[in-house]
Amino acid sequence: MKAGWQAISLGITGISTLTRHLRVIPILSGPGIAAGAILWVHGVGLNYKWGDYAAAPPTISRALLDPYIAEPFAVAMILAAFFLAIAVFQVALLLYRNIKLIGQNTGRHAALLFVVVICEMAAIAGMVVLSQFTGSLNSRLHDIGSYMLFFGHAIGISLVGYMIYGVIDRLNGPGRPPGVAVSN
Repeated sequence: MKAGWQAISLGITGISTLTRHLRVIPILSGPGIAAGAILWVHGVGLNYKWGDYAAAPPTISRALLDPYIAEPFAVAMILAAFFLAIAVFQVALLLYRNIKLIGQNTGRHAALLFVVVICEMAAIAGMVVLSQFTGSLNSRLHDIGSYMLFFGHAIGISLVGYMIYGVIDRLNGPGRPPGVAVSN
């Protein structure tokens, strides 16, 4: 009987480990797909228009003027956006749970995390907009998508840094640099 319970326990542990590993998929896939698509654009550009690339490599936005490059890139950005959206919520939830554990001001940090999630969702939406509306289709929407992407990430990442600094400051004691041990 004891062996049966151990087998069940190992099975549950295995499922738990598998679940933990599956949670990493969006966190790795979103950036991986986006970075891979950008490298693919440049790889195709080098192959397709080697002379132009040798003279002056174009930005991604200029490379997307070619429909041969733009269409697969747009599909990849939609897929990356899906995974990035899941990853943003995973990270925000993880940060919120850890802040609650160490007794931080959860109301203030929850509001800050909410703003971070909004900023990152705007960045993800901007990535999709700029990939769907290339300069040849609608340069104004492409530019708006670019600004959404850049400002969304800049503000979101800065706010997460500010929040983490506050957590480290609380754990180390006010005014102490990170990594300095607190004596009890």
